[in-house]
Amino acid sequence: MDRINQWLTLCANVGVLIGIGFLAYEIRQNTDATHAQTREAVFTGKQVELQAVSDDPNLIISIIKQDSLTTDEQIKLFTWLASALSAREFSWLQWKSGVIDETQWQSELVILRGFLQAPRVRLWWENVGHMTVSNEFHQFVEAQIDSLQPTNGIFEAQTEWAN
Repeated sequence: MDRINQWLTLCANVGVLIGIGFLAYEIRQNTDATHAQTREAVFTGKQVELQAVSDDPNLIISIIKQDSLTTDEQIKLFTWLASALSAREFSWLQWKSGVIDETQWQSELVILRGFLQAPRVRLWWENVGHMTVSNEFHQFVEAQIDSLQPTNGIFEAQTEWAN
């Protein structure tokens, strides 16, 4: 009887180990799928931003425009920048948690830094934008601003390349 109990215990332990191995495999697959969905969400966010500019090029023009903005331009720019900044915060959080890799984060950072170089975007950030993000991301953005010289370079390049 002891011998049978030992074999049953051994079989049960082997079954538990196989179950743990299968569970680890399933968790890994689920993690990979979640990471893929997050990368897709980041990509989709970029596409939405680009489509908004394609639908209304005045969004970019209003960033580099020297004159004052109309109320309509202010509202459109505010909502577009808030959306773009929210997308960068989402990407930053995903990068910090290891869901997106360094390469993808660096492409997001280039976009963020490009926004932050524009004087009008900085003015928006100082007056309104900083209130739309978490305190931790606010500190991160401030550090980025401290390392940048104000210029409309990225936005001027978008409007001048076709000339």
